[in-house]
Amino acid sequence: MKAKNIKKIEGIYINGVNENAVAKNAGIIQGDIILKVANIPVNKVSELQEQISKYRPGDKLNFTIKRGDKIKSVLVILHNRQGNTKVVNK
Repeated sequence: MKAKNIKKIEGIYINGVNENAVAKNAGIIQGDIILKVANIPVNKVSELQEQISKYRPGDKLNFTIKRGDKIKSVLVILHNRQGNTKVVNK
């Protein structure tokens, strides 16, 4: 953890962001740490997935992230697998 200059283990470290990912569009970058989704703390990828799964494409969620020593809020607009905000029906 010293190599990444992380003092406290909490949240989910972002090791990389895909080019067309929702996270990238929201301004989340490599090295950020996601602390909360919709004000719910997340410390595992499974917890992040669980929180996101409660919402639908087009919904807007506040993510609390840590970038360096600063805590900031980022608005994320969820997309479906096709990359748009339409609800996909089977």
